[in-house]
Amino acid sequence: MIDPSEFVDRVIIDLCAKSFLLVGSEEDEKLIECDTTDEFMNVLRVCNEHLKADQIEYADLSLK
Repeated sequence: MIDPSEFVDRVIIDLCAKSFLLVGSEEDEKLIECDTTDEFMNVLRVCNEHLKADQIEYADLSLK
């Protein structure tokens, strides 16, 4: 769990799994899994509005 005194250092977005892995400034991680495409798009919008481009990464696409 991310400590309240931490901040989000980067986010890893998994398009296939519709999930976001938040990595805190102390390297703590929190996984956010979205149930719907709308929910995923809303979280993605927040990431794009509040994070710098170098803080956003994309997970490799699964080709299964």
